[in-house]
Amino acid sequence: MTVEVEGIAFNNLGLAYDNLGQYQQAIDFYERSLTISQEIGDRQSEGIALRNLGFAYDNLGDYERALDFYAQSLAISQEIGDRRSEGRAFSNLGLAYDNLGQYQQAIDFYEQSLAISQEIGDRQGEGRTLGNLGLVYNNLGQYQQAIEFNEQSLSISHEIGDLASKSRTLTNIGNIYYSMDNYMEAHVYFHHSLAISREIGDRSGEASVLSAIGFLLMKQEQFELAIVFLKQAVDTYESIRGDLRGLKQEFQASYTSTIEDTYRQLADLLLQQDRILEAQQILDLLKIQELEEYLQDVR
Repeated sequence: MTVEVEGIAFNNLGLAYDNLGQYQQAIDFYERSLTISQEIGDRQSEGIALRNLGFAYDNLGDYERALDFYAQSLAISQEIGDRRSEGRAFSNLGLAYDNLGQYQQAIDFYEQSLAISQEIGDRQGEGRTLGNLGLVYNNLGQYQQAIEFNEQSLSISHEIGDLASKSRTLTNIGNIYYSMDNYMEAHVYFHHSLAISREIGDRSGEASVLSAIGFLLMKQEQFELAIVFLKQAVDTYESIRGDLRGLKQEFQASYTSTIEDTYRQLADLLLQQDRILEAQQILDLLKIQELEEYLQDVR
């Protein structure tokens, strides 16, 4: 195996672990890929590794760090004329700004990404960017536009067999219908997404949609069933958090901040049912994180 092939293999392993929600392993492999690409002067692979590192930190909730990696990736792709990577970097920059609540900046980057992916025929990139545009318009409360973008994304992901994108888009559409108080439609999309995320082993996507179903059932006052789904979501999130133990506390904490609402909603629901011990056990899972941060500080 040549060094160049080894670098590509490390990057692909990182992608596989990223898709499984094993972010620490993903980051380790991306960093090894980055080191090799820098050593041999492979600028294209360097840009891809930087972009993937950004996405891993995006998933961990460290959006500022993600932006830094995306910006480095964009600069390299523009320098070497790699249009596909440029389009993907624009889309990822949009995602980070969306997560930071800077929606107009997100839209600007998404539109640049969409133009490039359509120009060069990058159907996967086009589909994912359309889904991202759907996300930002949902955040802006422009639900009809959000549905239209997501339906275009869904059509492309179905056409090219991109199950990961299909699952996330189904969740996005479910969230839009949830926002519109159309709970029956939301259930249909959420459960379809859940089946796919379990089929492909996407733990992050599975936990997200389990949580969404739990919140939806709370809205419908089906509290016992909501508890069942929220507990499954917490169990899945805990399996992901367990894989992050080797990362710095700040990264573990940023990830926990993106998911803690599920824990707190479940605890509130259990307290309303006078299941005090169970509620305390759920809250203790968050306190373990806080205790570890404290111990880290005093050492």
